[in-house]
Amino acid sequence: MPTVVLADSTGRPYTIITGYDRGGQSAFLELVRNSLAIKHKRDAFFASADLTVSVDRVQKLHEALQVVDPALGSMDVRGDDPLLVFYMSVVREILDSGDTKAREIR
Repeated sequence: MPTVVLADSTGRPYTIITGYDRGGQSAFLELVRNSLAIKHKRDAFFASADLTVSVDRVQKLHEALQVVDPALGSMDVRGDDPLLVFYMSVVREILDSGDTKAREIR
C-alpha cells in the first residue's frame, strides 16, 4: 500500500494517507487540501496554548491533538498509537500537568 506522510517543518506528521482512494488525482488533491486545514487548525491551537498557562494551556494542547488524531490513522492500521509516537511530548505535558482540572481532560 502506498503511504503518504504530510509533516510540518519539524518532521511531525499531521496526516498519514495509506492506500488508494477512488477519484484519482483530484480526490488526492482534495485530501491534501483538507490535511492543510487540519495542520492550520492544529497550529492555531498550539499557538494559543503558547500564550496561556495551566489548565487553559492543557486544554489547547488537548484540542490540537484531537484535530490531528483522526488524520493520523488508527492503531489497527499503524500498529502503534500515532499520537503517542509523534506527539508524546505533548501527551506527557498534558498528563504531567498536575492541575486537577487538567486531569478531567484525560
